[in-house]
Amino acid sequence: MPLLKKKTLEKAKVDEFLRDDEEVFHCAMTNEIFRDYDEFAERTILCNSMVWTCSMTGKGNFTYEEALQSEQNAQQMLNEFPTELQIPILYIATLVKGTFSEMLDDVHIFVKDRFFIGEKIEAYVANKWSAYKVVSVIPPTEKELLAVKNSPTRTDASEAHLYKYVVIDANSVSKEKLTCNFSQLRRKKASYSREKGKLFLKQHVEPKGQFIGIKDSALELFGVKDLKFDQIFGGPPPVFEHKLKTTAPNGKKVRQETLAKFLSKNNIILPKTKEEEEKEFIKKKEREEAKEKERERKQHERELKRQRDLEIRTKLQDWNLPVNDLLLEDQKVLPILTPMRSRIPDKYLGDALSIMEFTHTFSSILSTRTFFPNGITLNVMERILLETRVGSAMETIVHMLLTALFKLEAAEKENYSKHLGGRWGASQETLAADRCQLWLLKNYGSTLFTMEMDICTISEVLRLHLLGSGNNVNETAVKWRAQYRGGYESEEDPAISFRLHNPHILKSLSLHHVCSLPLFDKIKVLDCLVSQLMTYKEVRDAVEQNHDDIRENKLKLRTAQQAERKRLADVDAQIAQLKKGQLDIPASKAKAKIDELQVAEEKFKSNFESVTDSIQNKLYKKANFIGYDRAQRAYIKLHSIPAFAVNQDDHQQGTCLPEITQHVPELVDADKQTIMNYLGKLSDELNSSDKENEPKQNGVETKTTTSLAKINELLMCTTDPTSCPVHTISKNALRWYFVDTEEQLLELQNSLNKRGINEKELSRIIELDYTNLTKLILRTPGYLKDSESNLPSRFHKDDNWGFPEKMSVNEVLRATVIDRILTLEDKLFDGYLGGISKDRNEFRTLVEECEYEEIDALTRPRTKWHIEEDEEAKQIAPSDWEDPGKYLEKNMADIDSEDSEVESDEILLAHTSVDQKSVKFLAYALAQIALSVKLNFISKPLGQFVSSPKMRILRQNAILLWEQSLLNSTSYSQILLHCHVLNNSIAWSKSTQMVKCKTCKRGTNEQNILLCDYCNDGYHLYCLRPKLNSVPDGNWYCVVCKETVEMEEAKRKQKHEDEEKKKKLEESMQTEDDEPQNCFVCGEEETEDIVQCVACMNIYHLECTNLKRAVRGAWTCTPCKEESEREAMQTNGDHMQRRSGRSNETNVDMPLNNAALQELLGGVISNESAWPFIKPVHKHEVPDYYDIIKKPMDFGTIKYKLNMGDYQYDDEVLSDCQLVFENCHTYNSSGDEVFQCGSRLLKYFVKKCKDLKLDFDVTITMETNGVSDDEEDQPPRKSRRTR
Repeated sequence: MPLLKKKTLEKAKVDEFLRDDEEVFHCAMTNEIFRDYDEFAERTILCNSMVWTCSMTGKGNFTYEEALQSEQNAQQMLNEFPTELQIPILYIATLVKGTFSEMLDDVHIFVKDRFFIGEKIEAYVANKWSAYKVVSVIPPTEKELLAVKNSPTRTDASEAHLYKYVVIDANSVSKEKLTCNFSQLRRKKASYSREKGKLFLKQHVEPKGQFIGIKDSALELFGVKDLKFDQIFGGPPPVFEHKLKTTAPNGKKVRQETLAKFLSKNNIILPKTKEEEEKEFIKKKEREEAKEKERERKQHERELKRQRDLEIRTKLQDWNLPVNDLLLEDQKVLPILTPMRSRIPDKYLGDALSIMEFTHTFSSILSTRTFFPNGITLNVMERILLETRVGSAMETIVHMLLTALFKLEAAEKENYSKHLGGRWGASQETLAADRCQLWLLKNYGSTLFTMEMDICTISEVLRLHLLGSGNNVNETAVKWRAQYRGGYESEEDPAISFRLHNPHILKSLSLHHVCSLPLFDKIKVLDCLVSQLMTYKEVRDAVEQNHDDIRENKLKLRTAQQAERKRLADVDAQIAQLKKGQLDIPASKAKAKIDELQVAEEKFKSNFESVTDSIQNKLYKKANFIGYDRAQRAYIKLHSIPAFAVNQDDHQQGTCLPEITQHVPELVDADKQTIMNYLGKLSDELNSSDKENEPKQNGVETKTTTSLAKINELLMCTTDPTSCPVHTISKNALRWYFVDTEEQLLELQNSLNKRGINEKELSRIIELDYTNLTKLILRTPGYLKDSESNLPSRFHKDDNWGFPEKMSVNEVLRATVIDRILTLEDKLFDGYLGGISKDRNEFRTLVEECEYEEIDALTRPRTKWHIEEDEEAKQIAPSDWEDPGKYLEKNMADIDSEDSEVESDEILLAHTSVDQKSVKFLAYALAQIALSVKLNFISKPLGQFVSSPKMRILRQNAILLWEQSLLNSTSYSQILLHCHVLNNSIAWSKSTQMVKCKTCKRGTNEQNILLCDYCNDGYHLYCLRPKLNSVPDGNWYCVVCKETVEMEEAKRKQKHEDEEKKKKLEESMQTEDDEPQNCFVCGEEETEDIVQCVACMNIYHLECTNLKRAVRGAWTCTPCKEESEREAMQTNGDHMQRRSGRSNETNVDMPLNNAALQELLGGVISNESAWPFIKPVHKHEVPDYYDIIKKPMDFGTIKYKLNMGDYQYDDEVLSDCQLVFENCHTYNSSGDEVFQCGSRLLKYFVKKCKDLKLDFDVTITMETNGVSDDEEDQPPRKSRRTR
């Protein structure tokens, strides 16, 4: 407690009768409460006055707070005073008789240069300072003491330096004793000083007579009374000389007078001679000069020392700054990690691991567990890349990636498919992709999204995807991609670069299965698909969400740490106040309060650790990259294996340093003093001219030469690019390692240098994520270090799809194609939809036995599709069916230089002769089966029931293109894909296996179901009106098809008659005489420019018929043409009368029902499914639309024509409406969104017509457009066809 006039402060007592609402004044410095303001002000002024004295040091002129702080500092100094020095100091103090100042001086001079038994000191042993303990003291001999006493340079510490000390290592178990000189020992810095000794002695002394002595209580407490000198030191105890203080007769102390005072007091003046005066003057002058020189010397030394200290401090600051890891002199040897064993070559292991990590990270988007229930492990990846059997999982991972790509692309198109916009700018590569997409529509009638993918067809789907990726999109899509895909453009599609740099892979895929590709080609394919996935919005969003989570968790962690530091400071301050009694709480309650705070502190600490562990777990759980070490080796967490891996990649190495960084072993784990000595030595070397013969300073050498073996062991740069372990990696060197045990991880953490830029960050992350890394290491599978992983792969049960192990990939695919073809033919035959009717058994036998020579003549298509002969159907250019990847053949010679090391026979660019024959003749066989199916039973994408002849011709072109593409197939996968398209195009609902009665909608009583020989629809004999009792002879057609068959029969008959007339005309023209005939119009004789009517055989001049040139083929004159049109109108009128039940006269007399039609069109246009049919289709949006649709129509145009009065009858409006639906279902496939919109709108249109009582042919329209009014599922049913 601070003293005021050598007395402690008496605090004001608190009145016990204070009211709760009473206003009082609190003095915070003394923690007192006053009712009276004057007393409060007086106490505040007193505390701020400099009249207080520290009770422990005796220093005065303090304010109350300064005195209190001085006492706290003194108490802290006492607490830090070395325990082993307390007894020796008290013992030596008992030998001193005199004042306290004299005691302090004698004790300090004796103690500062001597070390006592049991004292812990530092000894310089083995070129470093280490902690030791003094065991005994060896005093000097009398001869040594005599030599020191007679020495002219003798000082007070000379004798003390003669003592030797026996010490032992304080931290070692072994008790090996060492004898050290005084120069080899030192106390810890600031452990003992004069001020500390003075403060310690002051607490244990008291006046004893004329002298100051040690308190008896202190002697008993420390056991000094029974202590002997040889128990604390060696040799005889010291003897201190002291003069007794003189006292006056009255008992007061009298000081001894000086000689000068005695002489002056007695008026005694000694005379001085001249010589003495001169000598005295000279000595005085010399003394002054010597003092001046000494002062200048000391000033110069102080300046040099200040500059040197400043330079060392600057270098020490620079020493602690992070620098390049390869420039550090105090590196430790990094632990030797375990090599990662795998059958995948080390060169490609990194690519394989990156693919595994991608599939693991984005497993929710890829649905990885659906395709790989146990995930993609390293063993699975080895099967994917190294095995070439069908079913080796390569096709499965490609299937997974393509499925995810198609799903993401379809989801993206939904965001801008409903918006209109022009086509965006195109490049040569994107135009090639456009051509591939158009080729798919022409030859397969659909896009890749709707095609069926399986293990057989995956190779061809992959090839077409790589060829068609990067196609152009409209302006709306470009803007959407710029906003949600980071400005992604079609030209940036990874498949474009893949096509340009790896045309040989696409060529290989056109001939072989994807599992047959070499290892490096498989990696390129998978890398391309992964790169494509990385461009999509969903994947980018997942990555950005992960980054946002990391930033949020970092902020939470930083906030929690700041709050915890603040709370700890408050608790420590409160505990300190309780210990010092500053809160006016009784000691017993204060101790209980402290215990309570400490218990609460433990709970808070536990909660804080759990919170921080949870945040750090979230922060680093999904992180993959940890950091780099000095050798630029990357430390990565592989969650897919799992393992904590280390990769040495030559792409990160850089160039060698100009000089070798010398290793200084003494600096490894050195203390601050050793580092400062080293830096001081460096500074002296820089400032000294002679640097060769200077001795070591404190055992630290700055010039050393590190061997190359040591540099390689430390993974430091050797400056030689041919042998540097950092900047050069041998081709045969291992690149992948992993941390095998927790001990390795701990050793790695301890060996990292925290002064290096890379290793400091790496060490920090390892420390923060130590728990997760430990768990990851414990989960690391043992096969990573197992040598058995280098053995050849074993045959798995899924390999070759159950075929024998010795069968090659092409043999398995050939057997699969044969099975699929024969299965399709069997289904067609059993369902009476087609099939080989002639020599069927022979055909199937030859296909099963692969008899190519015999099958050639039988399977080669020798009949035409049963379609109408039309010039448009014959005009199919080769570019329409040629392979879209043909343009890449010119780039085959430009295979990447990185693949130059690959053997040429590993790049699959050709088929064997057997496979060439197999593909060729199996394609013929599938084409022959397709020829056996009538067009009536072929629906979209290769066929469509349309009423317009032009639409039928366009669908016929699609079938012909499919056939041409099939016949030019080069792989089994292509044949299987054509087979899938054909299978999806067949109207299996017409099969006898699924037939239902069209009248009663039931499939029961199958033996009484009669099938139409045109549409294959079924009717119960008893459901027909009139009923039939038995199956009629010959062909039977239903009511709907009967008229169609009659019209087609009439057309064929008319065509046959026209051919007969033409034939007779040609014969008559050949046999007629040379007699000239006259023109039927002008009556003049015939000339060279004439034309003859094929109907009436009359002759006409070209000028008389207004023809500019002669007509090729048959020509009909105007009278005959008008007569033919009248007959046709009469025939059509009768036909319409039979179908609609109304006569032509009724149609002529009936006015246009404008109100009902306006209401119909208004409801249709406002329907949510009508958006594709409101405006005409723009050619720049859909370039091939007008190549297929020759008569376009839309509801906006219909409404405009109705408003302008272009229609006269209701049938004209409804006919144009029907044309809209026909165009929709002609151009689009069943999986397209526009097709589905058209189907929904058609149902609405039919219902609206019924409500408005508009006569619209519901049956024909819905059948024409492939819309069924039967919403119930029709399960497959096997039955025999009734004829």
